[in-house]
Amino acid sequence: MDRRDAILSLTTVLGYTVAPASIISLSGGCAKPEPGVAWNPKFFQQEGAVIVERLGEAILPKTDTPGATEVGAHLFVDSFLNSVSTDQDQQTCRLGLDHWKSSYQQRHGKPLVEASSNDLQQELEYLLKVEPEQQQKIMGLIQSDPPTEAKDQEQYYIYAFLMMFKKMLMLGYYASEQIGENVLSYLPIPGRYDGCIPADEVGNAWAL
Repeated sequence: MDRRDAILSLTTVLGYTVAPASIISLSGGCAKPEPGVAWNPKFFQQEGAVIVERLGEAILPKTDTPGATEVGAHLFVDSFLNSVSTDQDQQTCRLGLDHWKSSYQQRHGKPLVEASSNDLQQELEYLLKVEPEQQQKIMGLIQSDPPTEAKDQEQYYIYAFLMMFKKMLMLGYYASEQIGENVLSYLPIPGRYDGCIPADEVGNAWAL
């Protein structure tokens, strides 16, 4: 799957019809700020911005490839939510983060904003590594309309937020210039075109 197809697939999963060029253009304005330069979020409040930056690194930590923070994927999520997302998705993200902060505070005795990326990795394991029966319940819950009962609302919004955030984060990550040109195979356009080559010579997925 090339870069354009990957972006199209991810935006479809998110429920949007967005041109890949528009996504790449949006991503291009989300480079990681220089050291010492504050990040001014467009969608999240400042506390939420701290949380989503660490959450992004917890989901896509740096290994032999750059982490989410290094390529500014969390900044892309903030811009996407502000400029592209529907009012309903924006509301879901706000409520999801609020419910998560409250739940985390109750369970750990400290604010979510004080959680490190390592803490958030453990939190994600707690929330996502559940029994199959519970998984089915959660999926059924978030695929329906928001529940009216308070006990279900917390679960609904937390999981809806995390799933939406992860999809947007992945979109921003693979749409970033650094990943597109330095991690995926990259062929600038215009450039050389070979119309018929053996499949075993293709190598990595291509970023176009």
